[in-house]
Amino acid sequence: MRRIAAKLIDYKWNLERFSAPGWKSESMLPESATRKEIIDLRLNEAGWNVADRTQVIEEFFVPPCNEEGSAASPFAPETPNTSGTRGLSDYVLLGKNGKALAVVEAKQASKDAELGREQAKQYCHNIQARHNGELPFCFYTNGHEIFYWNLGEAPPQRVHGFPTRQDLERLLYIRKHKRPLGARIISPLSPLFSSFSTLVS
Repeated sequence: MRRIAAKLIDYKWNLERFSAPGWKSESMLPESATRKEIIDLRLNEAGWNVADRTQVIEEFFVPPCNEEGSAASPFAPETPNTSGTRGLSDYVLLGKNGKALAVVEAKQASKDAELGREQAKQYCHNIQARHNGELPFCFYTNGHEIFYWNLGEAPPQRVHGFPTRQDLERLLYIRKHKRPLGARIISPLSPLFSSFSTLVS
């Protein structure tokens, strides 16, 4: 029933979105437009203010983790994107402490979201290595399909929306303080989480 309900939510969201005046076919949307026209809205629905760089940093430069780097302080809004290479994470979602909670890799709406899987994974590991912090949660999406990956803990899962900042901070707390095997596990379907649920188990 949860799976059917989640699919209905996706269908209703897409129907309302794509019947709006001025809508263009997804095959006409490049990656940048996919982000602005679809992904930004879905992040906003989860309470993320994309314009607030204390919450979300777009196109965050992620140097390779094999480069020399000093121990970093929390992510700063003025962090420069000076590289001409593609080492840019489309979105980094920040916790209240200013540290990276999650990486979101975006792909063009007409492409398979799975194309962003390994790229998002590498960004997460590089951010952790250079900033001496927790491993960020991993998301990759084409705007219509969103996948959540708790690296090292579970395989990727399709979800019907982005989590809130509070959801991610709770997930991080659970991961850091997880109980031994056999203890009760709190899943993303728990009432602890406001809107973040999976389509597959």
